[in-house]
Amino acid sequence: MKNMIKYLSVLFVLAIFLVVNSPVSGAEIRYGQVEDIHGSKVHVNYKGPWGEENFVCEIMEESCSSHGTSTPTLFPEIEGSVTYSKSSSGKFAIKKNVVEVDNGTTTYLHMVYDISGYEAELVQLVPYFKDASSYRFAWGEDHVMLFGVDGDVATFDIKTGELRKMTPTQSEFPMRSLSPYGGYLSAYNYLEEEHRIWNTDTGKVVAIPAGTPNFVEFSQCERFAVFVDDPQGYPTLYLVDLESDDPGGGAERIFRDNFTVDDYIFFKNDLYVVGNTEEDPYKWVLYRHDPVENQSRIVAEDVSYASYMRPVSDHGLSFLMIEGKNTNVAIYIPEEDRVQVLEAVEPSPAFSGVNRSVVYFDRAKGVLYEPVGTRGTDLFIWLHGGPKRQASFGYHSYLSYAVYDELLERLVESGAYVLKLDYAGSYGHGNELMDELMYNLGVADRDDVIEAASDMQRRFNIARTYLIGNSYGGYLGPKALVDEPRIFDGVIAVNGVFDWFTLLERIPSSPFRVYFDGLVDLDDLEKNYDMYREASVYKGLPDLGDQKILLIYGDEDATVPVWQTREFFYLAESLGKNTSLLRLEGEGHIIRKRENLDLMCEFIAEGLSLERLSCR
Repeated sequence: MKNMIKYLSVLFVLAIFLVVNSPVSGAEIRYGQVEDIHGSKVHVNYKGPWGEENFVCEIMEESCSSHGTSTPTLFPEIEGSVTYSKSSSGKFAIKKNVVEVDNGTTTYLHMVYDISGYEAELVQLVPYFKDASSYRFAWGEDHVMLFGVDGDVATFDIKTGELRKMTPTQSEFPMRSLSPYGGYLSAYNYLEEEHRIWNTDTGKVVAIPAGTPNFVEFSQCERFAVFVDDPQGYPTLYLVDLESDDPGGGAERIFRDNFTVDDYIFFKNDLYVVGNTEEDPYKWVLYRHDPVENQSRIVAEDVSYASYMRPVSDHGLSFLMIEGKNTNVAIYIPEEDRVQVLEAVEPSPAFSGVNRSVVYFDRAKGVLYEPVGTRGTDLFIWLHGGPKRQASFGYHSYLSYAVYDELLERLVESGAYVLKLDYAGSYGHGNELMDELMYNLGVADRDDVIEAASDMQRRFNIARTYLIGNSYGGYLGPKALVDEPRIFDGVIAVNGVFDWFTLLERIPSSPFRVYFDGLVDLDDLEKNYDMYREASVYKGLPDLGDQKILLIYGDEDATVPVWQTREFFYLAESLGKNTSLLRLEGEGHIIRKRENLDLMCEFIAEGLSLERLSCR
C-alpha cells in the first residue's frame, strides 16, 4: 500500500542495573555533566538513551564511585535544607531567614555559613536587613554580592565584615558580575549598549562600548576584564586593563584569528577560552591566554561547548571532552600543564569504518562521512535544528544531537554517504553565514541544501539522495524536497515545522517571527505575507511526485506543536503523496529513549528499503 500511516505506541519499562564501573555496555552513548563541586569532590551525572547514573569523583585520588540513580549530597544541611546559594568550590553559603516583628514589620536576615566540612557552621550575620532577590559569590569566595529587591546592590566582605552599597538604576543592571575579591562590579546597559564597571571602593564608573550583551569576567588580580563582542563578524574577546589611565577607551581584541568564542573564564590570572579554530570551524579546543605576555596556546582538543567551565578548588578548571560516544568531565591543571579526565564510565568508541572530512561549498560548509570498504549509492544529508546550531565532526556536544549522530553512523556502516550540512543561519562560522537567514528563511538555507546535494551527486556515484533533519532541520528537509524534487528521492523529518504562518498565528510569541519582520499584517499584506508564503512547505507539496516522505514526532513535544506534523501528514495523504507517519509515545522534542531510537531507525530502514541498515 503506497500511502500508509503508522501509529506505533510503545509501552516499555526499562530496567537498568547499575554497577560502579559501567552502567551499560561499551557501545552506548553516555554524556557526563558537572552537577556540583565541593572542594576536591565533583558530582558527575551521566545521561543517555539507557537512562542515567550519578558519580562522586575525588579529584586528588583520581577515583569515582557510583551512586546509581540516587542524587548524592555533597553539602551539609542548613536548617534541614541543602537548597542555598554557595560559592564556586563550596566553602561558604548564604541563606535568608524571614523574621516577623511584633509591630507587623518584616526583617530579613542573611546568614553566612562555612560549609567546607560535614556540618554547616555559622560565620556571621550580614548587616543588611532588607530583602534580596539573589546572591552571587566572588571567585575568591570571601565576598558575596546581594541584589536587593528595591534595586540596590551590596557587597559583603566575609573576612572583615565590611558592607558596601550602591544603587544603580534597574536598566543598568542585567548580566552582572563581581570581581574575585569584590573590587569591581559590572553589568550591561542595553540602552547605551555598553558595559559599566563600578569600582566598589571609589564608586567610579567605567563605561565600555560593546554591541553584544554578555558577562564581563575579571582576572584574579583584578587588573583585567574581558568580554565578548562581534564588531568584525565573529564573537571574540576584548580585554580591558583596569589599571590604565583610560580603561573605557582601551579595549583590545585578544585573538587575531577569526573563530567563535563560546565560553571564557579567568583561573589564577590566566584566561581560558572554549572556541573553535579559524582553520577548522568543527575543531573545538581550550585556549590558555596570558594577558600580561599577550600569548595564547591550545591546551586541550575535542572539547565540548555544551557546558560552562568551572574552577575545582585551587586544583584546576573543569570542562567537557568528547571521547567517541562519551562526553567526560576533564580537569585542566595549570601547574602541571595537563588534562585529567574523570573516567567514571567505560570508553564507548565511535564507528571506525568512516572517513571524515570538512567540505566547503559556495556559502555553506559541512562534514562528509565516507564509508570505508563497501560503498553504496545512497547519500543522506543531515540538517541540524536551531537554526543557530552547528554540525559536528564526530559526536555532537549536545546529547540531543548525539542520538542522531549514532543513526548517521549506522547509515555509513550500511554503505551510505552522509553529509552533515551547515546552511545559512548556522552557528560557529561567523555572523555572515548566520545572518543570511534574516528575511530569507526557507530560501537561502534551501538554496544551500540544493547546492550541496548537487555537488555531492557530481562528486560521487549517487543513485538516491535523502534529506534527514530534526526540529528546524525537520522543516528544511521537506522544504528543499518540495521546491526541488528532481534531485531528491525522499525526506525524513523529525518534529518539524511545515507552515510558519499557522505556527506563528497560534504562537505569536515565537522568536521565529523576527525572521519574517514580525507577524503577518493582514492590513498590509505587502509587508511580509510573501515571505511567509515562500517559506511554507505546503506551497510546493501539490506538485511533488512519488518521493518518499517519512514523518516522525514525539507525542509530548512542547516545543514544536504536534499538529504541525499531523496536519501536514493528513494533507499530504489526501493529495496522494507517498508518506508515512511514526508517533513516538512519551517523547518530547528531544528523543531520549533507546527503544524509540531503535524504532525510528527501523521505521527509516523499512520506509526507504535500506536492507543493510542495522538498528540494534
